[in-house]
Amino acid sequence: MKDKCDVYEIFIATLQEKVPAKKTLVNLLSSMLVLDKEAIYRRLRGIVPFTFADIMTVSKELNISLDSITGATSVRSFPFEMRMFDCIFMENNYEPLQNYLEYLKSLLPSPISEASFASSFLPLHFLMTYHQIHRLLVLKWSYQFNSLQKLKSFSETILSERHILLCRKIRAIFYNVEYTCFIWNELTILYLINDIKYFYSIRIINMEEVNLIKQDLLLFIADLEKMANTGMFHTGKRVDIYVSNLNFETSYSYFISGNTKLTFVRSTTFDDAFSSNHDVFNFIYSWIHSLKRTSVLISVCNTMQRIEFFDEQRKLVEENLMIS
Repeated sequence: MKDKCDVYEIFIATLQEKVPAKKTLVNLLSSMLVLDKEAIYRRLRGIVPFTFADIMTVSKELNISLDSITGATSVRSFPFEMRMFDCIFMENNYEPLQNYLEYLKSLLPSPISEASFASSFLPLHFLMTYHQIHRLLVLKWSYQFNSLQKLKSFSETILSERHILLCRKIRAIFYNVEYTCFIWNELTILYLINDIKYFYSIRIINMEEVNLIKQDLLLFIADLEKMANTGMFHTGKRVDIYVSNLNFETSYSYFISGNTKLTFVRSTTFDDAFSSNHDVFNFIYSWIHSLKRTSVLISVCNTMQRIEFFDEQRKLVEENLMIS
């Protein structure tokens, strides 16, 4: 167990690590504890201590593990926190998306300088561009978490204008990352195709809707190929695309923004477990970069392999979604 002073200092450091932008942190704490900003500044400077009740309130709201701060957990136990969407966020409840947008802004006060993804699934923010695919993902998530009585068909899965606007703002953050690296395996598109075929088989998606999603998939592949040809997003930011010869058990990613380093593990369609722990970051960072040794870089270089890869992806879509 740590000394009281050490614990308090670790708590303050954890707050500053979670919300690096000082003004944002002060505003957040002021709202949580119903204290004026000057009172918050005095507590952050150590002039006046946070009360135990204050610490409990803040820890609960910011998902801070008191066990990890006090040293009650083992040395090899790394804290991860879940960011979860409300199960009714499609019912005109925009708070989860708005919170995620604000969360990104608060954790990443400066532009993201680097983001890497090693995934058997396509990053959510990437697919938000394609309306029918986005609807499919919302349908899948709803199917997994809602009761059968609340289950909607694809035709009933509607994305409102406000939902689309929030997603556009989230997407803009990621498209302006200075450097992005994607590592996918050859089955990534096939996983999405299998979802479509399943929902068609249980009559949640009809043939016309399958064709709409199919056209979005083909458009996505075409856009991805253009991106691979130039090695850039449409914003001019650099992107590397690798195709792995190994499959992944789950999806991992990390972001670097100034002194902030975050690690994410995809848990469900819309939910992530994340960590700001430096040891976790270093481990995932090294693991993702080690995957490059068993992967082929198809952006800009390796032209023949790039052409073969995208031709194969189009073939998978055409052959597997010929539903009649």
